[in-house]
Order: sequence, then C-alpha cells, then structure tokens
Amino acid sequence: MTIVIDTSALMAFIKREPGGDRVGPRIHEGIVSSVIFAETLSKLALQGFDDEAARADLLAAGLTVEPFGLDDVPGVVRLHSLALRGTSLADRFCLALALDRNLPVLTADRPWADLGLPLQIELIRA
Repeated sequence: MTIVIDTSALMAFIKREPGGDRVGPRIHEGIVSSVIFAETLSKLALQGFDDEAARADLLAAGLTVEPFGLDDVPGVVRLHSLALRGTSLADRFCLALALDRNLPVLTADRPWADLGLPLQIELIRA
C-alpha cells in the first residue's frame, strides 16, 4: 500500500531514532514530494550527516520522489490556515500530497492526528 512519508519519519529512520524501525519496512511503499525530499536531505546535512549517502540509500530502498509543480500549488494553499496551528509550509506540502492522492501519512508529528483532516495519520512513536 502506498503511503506518504513525512520528513520527521524519514529523519527518524536515517538517524535510527525511536520509531525509525517502523519506517524502514515501509520505505518501498513510500512517496514524498521533491520539497519534502529536499527538506529531509537539508536537515540531515545541517546535522552533519552525509546527505548524498542518505539520498542514495532512500532511493535504493524504493522511496518514490514526486516532482512538485504548479498544479500542486492550490492544494498547499488550501491548507494555509494550518499555519495558525503551528504546521509549517513543508508540513503542508506533505499533507497536500496525501490529500491529493487520498493516501495515509507516516509521521512522528503527533499534533497531525488532531488537525481534523480527512486523512489516516500513522504515528511512528507511541
């Protein structure tokens, strides 16, 4: 089953953080926008990780990276009110992809479960 994977979940997997073990077996089912992929690799680079190695590992594991285009902008913009609830622009890119594709989301961001969106949110940490 295809699932949208959030930056927080990808980071937990790469950094071997709690919950990362729930992400690994799902990477081959995972889809992210190019925006989320760039955010993940940028955060890893800032934390001293080899972003090129992480990129290669995620792609080799079967992660699908979808380009973000002009047709995708309205979906992100429709979620603008979530910014008032602490949801970042990158978060809204992830959520918009899931809504557009009617797919569940794998994340470590617990507050997403309370956003009231018509999405299945799978938390990687209890």
